[in-house]
Amino acid sequence: MMSRHSHYPKDAPAAKHDLLYPSWLAHLVTHNNHDGNHHNGHTTAAATNDAITTIEDLCQSLLQSSDPSKHHQHQHRHEKLATVYTYRDAPTRPKPLSRAPRIWNVCPSRLFFAATAHSSSHSSSSLLQTCRMAVKCPSAILRSNSNSDDDKSRRDATNSRSFSSFVRYLKRSRLVAVVACDSVGRIGFLVPPGDDDGGNGTTRDDDDENNYAAYFHYAPL
Repeated sequence: MMSRHSHYPKDAPAAKHDLLYPSWLAHLVTHNNHDGNHHNGHTTAAATNDAITTIEDLCQSLLQSSDPSKHHQHQHRHEKLATVYTYRDAPTRPKPLSRAPRIWNVCPSRLFFAATAHSSSHSSSSLLQTCRMAVKCPSAILRSNSNSDDDKSRRDATNSRSFSSFVRYLKRSRLVAVVACDSVGRIGFLVPPGDDDGGNGTTRDDDDENNYAAYFHYAPL
């Protein structure tokens, strides 16, 4: 079998964040991972009235995410997904990324790539920029903790599994996570590795390190 490119960061993390997501999405991810079903980007319609199906829907959702009055509505109640790390490619101006970025919604991958087709993170004039986001790989947890049964190892493993489950859910369902506007007016999109070029939504086994990382595309609103 041909080896595939690893998207997992090899350099040291620069910052730590508590990544939040809506309670309805947490329920959906748990249900999806238990029964193995996926719906190719149509899962949001059953879970929220804010289903994103067009570029206009996406723009409207991003605008709503910048309105503090929307944050306390039932469909936007958030809980912690995982503690994640960012690296030296993360933004620092006008401020670093939020210590608690909030996933606001999800949209079909095809819609995200259609909306951003003319933006390249490799261009100095690009609207969208890209940085990496990851959690600890299980192999790294074992290396850093000699006793795999200690509390820290268990917490780290649970945290990593939570993020990996979410990444695999996005891959299987061909979705991109829409990240709410932050305090400096910056929006974002969390894209599974391998899907950052409009991939086919396939996923590899649970131990694949690519399931423990994602790309964060960001821009001013």
